[in-house]
Amino acid sequence: MFYRAPARFADVMRHTVALNGSFFNTRRMVQQYALKAWFEQVPPARPDGV
Repeated sequence: MFYRAPARFADVMRHTVALNGSFFNTRRMVQQYALKAWFEQVPPARPDGV
């Protein structure tokens, strides 16, 4: 699709990074990992084993 238009490919990639860059950042990912992996409460097992 972009083999013949490398400048267009670069434009699309710049736009993609600009659009998603604020969500995909290291600080948010580390914070989300820490909260989900270490602090998320797991409901206790039911005594009847179900």
